[in-house]
Parts: sequence; structure tokens; C-alpha cells
Amino acid sequence: SLKQASVEITDAQIAQPYVVGSNNWAWAGQGKAFLANDPHLGLTVPNVWYAMRLYYTEDDWVVGASIPGIPGIVLGMNEKMAWSFTNRHEDVDDLLEETLNEDLTQYQVIDDQGGVTWKDIQKTSETINIRGEASQTVEVWQTHRGPLMQRRAHGDTYFSRAWIAFKPGMLSIPTFSINDATDWASFNLAIDAMKVPSQNIIMMDRMGNIGYRSSGIGIQRAVIGNRIQPANKGEWLGFDDMSERLRLWLPAAEKPQWLATANQRIEVKPFAHGYAGDERVQRLRSVLAG
Repeated sequence: SLKQASVEITDAQIAQPYVVGSNNWAWAGQGKAFLANDPHLGLTVPNVWYAMRLYYTEDDWVVGASIPGIPGIVLGMNEKMAWSFTNRHEDVDDLLEETLNEDLTQYQVIDDQGGVTWKDIQKTSETINIRGEASQTVEVWQTHRGPLMQRRAHGDTYFSRAWIAFKPGMLSIPTFSINDATDWASFNLAIDAMKVPSQNIIMMDRMGNIGYRSSGIGIQRAVIGNRIQPANKGEWLGFDDMSERLRLWLPAAEKPQWLATANQRIEVKPFAHGYAGDERVQRLRSVLAG
């Protein structure tokens, strides 16, 4: 198509970063209902998404897109309703600068009384098998805040990485519960068990009711997390309760109504997240409102 259009792509243009961003939107009115989802993710091998249909009976089926290694449908629809995701860009990954003792066996923590004390660094050996070569054994260091290591860009300092994926019980996507949901109530119960970085979810049922909710795990912080913090200052305070996640229900009405997200800021929370601009969602709004 580039050749047919006689368009030349320069090396400088190729070097420009490709900015991706998702969107989803719902529109209902005049006896019709539409839900669209466009999760813009770069191409990979294997690809992030692949189409799937699960057919149980004539009235019991689910169709949509899934992710390699995850059972069931992640984005899609069943006979009663459909659902769609975009990323909220909540911050769930921090670097925390640790203070270690001289022999690098302990790290500094604050006890329950607010005093300074020390805890042992957990050190374990892991063997990495390499095809065609000798296996390699590495020593892994860990604090209660996350894996501990130096970062080349920051000299001799040691940092714990606090990332939601390292926390026990996280990274669960209850796809079968989502796939079996039939209404707003059962869908919300399923999403409450979704322990992943937060998503904007728009759902719609066949009657034209539209629902929005924020899913996933929100981090409670005392300071901002998008720059390196001293570990005792930047340690996470906990996680948001699922009951605190935003929800919106738009009952079906005769006049058209709609809802859209495109990685824009959904709410104002201290230290919580980044977000894309409003240009894409404003374009969706202008089209849907017309």
C-alpha cells in the first residue's frame, strides 16, 4: 500500500516511537446497542491476542479474544452481555532505595514504634539451565518489599522493586466467572476477583444497559511512586478495597446514551497513576454524541 501511494518512509520516521493507546465505547438507543473495544498493543510473537469461540449449547456460548496461557475469553461477549477493557495506567511498580549494613546482610526498616531496626536480606540460589551450555547459578536477594539488586544507572546503591506481580495472590484473571456473568451484579462479583493492574471496563447487556467500573488493584502510598523514593518512606501502605473502585450504571433509555474511555484520567487520586491525554476520548465523545 505504501508503494501504491508512492509514499517514502525515512529512517528518521522509522526511529520515531510508536505510541499505542486503547479505547472502548458503548452506544445504545433507538432499539440498538453497540459495544466496541480496540486494545492497541504492539505486535509480538506470540501475539498478545487471539480470537476464540467457546460453544457449549445453542444458548450457552462465549466469543472474543484471549491471551496465550490464560483460559477462557478475556475480552468478548456471551449470549446475555459483552465487556471491554482499557488500561487506567495506575502506578503499580516502584523502585525503593534501600539502606544496607556494611557487610550487605541486612537492610533498614522502621518498626511498629517508629524506630529504626534491621532485617536480614533473604538470599537464595537459583540455577538457570541453558541449552548447549553449562548451567549458571545466581544468588537472588530479596527484602519484604521486593527483589533487591543494584541498578547500573544508579551506581552502587541497592533497590527493592515493589511491583504488584511480586505480591502473593496477585495476577489472577477470573475469566470463567466473567464469561459466565449474565448481568451487572454477577459481572461485578467476577471483576472484584480480578487482581491485576487497574482497567477501565465497559459492559453492555442486550437490553442496552451500560455499565462502567474500574477494576484491579490500586496501591495506597504515602508519597508519589513515579520517582525513586527511600524504601522506608516509599513502602506501600496497602491496597484499595474493591468496594472503593469506581462504578457507573446507565439504565437503558429511549434517548441515545453512550460511554467511552481511551486511557484518559478517570479520577483524581494522590500518587495513583499516570494517564494519556484527552484528545482520543474527546474525538470518541464528539462522534458518539452525534
